[in-house]
Amino acid sequence: MSTDVEVVVAVGERNVLAGRLYPHQRRGVESASFIYADRYLANSASYALDPK
Repeated sequence: MSTDVEVVVAVGERNVLAGRLYPHQRRGVESASFIYADRYLANSASYALDPK
């Protein structure tokens, strides 16, 4: 069973909730979706996250 993952990142010296990662599987293929937290996007010190 897949569970959602809270993604926390460092912004300055604070750890901040950046969003949630939602793993899913369709037709035998695993993937995930990420949704940013509204408070993170509103923070002027936030930055884009890239899994690459």
